[in-house]
Order: sequence, then C-alpha cells, then structure tokens
Amino acid sequence: VSIDHATPATFYAQVDSREKYYEIGMQLAESNFDYFGGGGFRDNKYPGDKANTPACVNAATANGYRYVNTRSDFEALKNTSGKVIAVNSVLDSSRALPFEIIRDKSSSNNDISLAEFTKKGIELLDNPAGFFMMVEGGKIDWACHANDAASAIQDTLAFDESIAEALAFYEKHPDETLIIVTGDHECGGMTIGFSGAGYFTYMERMKNQTMSYDKFDSLYANNLSGYASLTDLYDEIES
Repeated sequence: VSIDHATPATFYAQVDSREKYYEIGMQLAESNFDYFGGGGFRDNKYPGDKANTPACVNAATANGYRYVNTRSDFEALKNTSGKVIAVNSVLDSSRALPFEIIRDKSSSNNDISLAEFTKKGIELLDNPAGFFMMVEGGKIDWACHANDAASAIQDTLAFDESIAEALAFYEKHPDETLIIVTGDHECGGMTIGFSGAGYFTYMERMKNQTMSYDKFDSLYANNLSGYASLTDLYDEIES
C-alpha cells in the first residue's frame, strides 16, 4: 500500500484520522527512520494543492532521505546509502504497488516485488546493534474486500515470499532474530464455500483470471453507460 497508509503510519506518525495522508507523510519526512519501501505518498501535496505547502518527497529529501523510484537505482542501494525512501516506478491510483496478479515480471526493469523490498530492507538495515522492520502485504485486504479471490491468493503468495526472505536472514542469525506474522481481519468472502452448504469455490477456475478487479474496472468502466448487465461484458471477459 502507500507508505502513508494506516498500518505503516502507526509506527511513525500520530494524527486523529488515518485519512490525513499529507500530515502523515510530513511526519514520515521528520521520522528519521532508515528505510521506507513500496508504495508512494497518497497525498504528496496538501489536498487542493494549497500554496506554500511543501511536497512530502521534497520535505523528506531536505531531511536527508534518498528518494529512488527506478529498479536500477533501487538495486544500487547499499547499507552505506543513508536514509532511503524506495518506491516502485508503477503505482495504482492509491499510490500502492500493483496487485501481484498484474505485476510486470517481463523485463529487466520490471516492477519490484514485496519480497525484493524486504530483502533490500534487510541488506540496508543489518548492523551489529540490530534492527526492526515491519512488512505489510496490505493489498491482500483490498482484494478480500472486493471478493477478488484470485488476487487475494496471489498477493498472499507474494507476502509468503517476503516472509521467506526474513526466514533466510533468521537462518543466518537464529539466536537473535524474532519474526512475527499476523493479520488484522478477514472479510468473510474466503469462508463461504464448503461442501456442507452445497456451495463450492471452484478454485481451479481462478487459474483463468489474468487481472485484478481494479485493472478490469479501469479497462471497461468507460464502455458502460447507465444501466448495464453482466452480459454486456461477456466479450471482454472472454477475451
């Protein structure tokens, strides 16, 4: 998700509403934490773009952060790079990483995965005094809210790959490493199908899904006007 979203924000910001993204982002810039990675700032400028309000990115770089948003710059980061904000080059409308189901894996300049952000964080933060890092697979929740099972499953697997990076570090430092994995809540959709109710989830059919719900919406929402039914989208769904 965006790095000023609710869960990451609890570790560095204090505001009276999770919706105050600009205020949260400005507190991120002042936090002096060593590493932020993943999505960008939901409200990089104050909503309405009020005059004389600095952008969160500019405030962060003024406070000594290195801001990178390309794979090449991301891969070049070392534990001597100082304070870092690393953002994927492609973000959704909420400034979050793309869903794993549509993440670009096709080129050398492809989207950075959650596991890669985790691995890089370990590389940058590892030091003799120890470190703490929080990693969130936040769009699992978004997919569940939208009843998009295929996207939820793939983002869960992506989160599992990030846990594997933490476990790899644990294997090297088993006596001084603690890994905690938890969740905030479920949305109910993943528990509907079971044989006793005569309702089946048909998991094998999810293999045919090639995009997340938000990508589908962005492609086809403009094709419909007024009242529409599912049959109006059969050709697009089949393709």
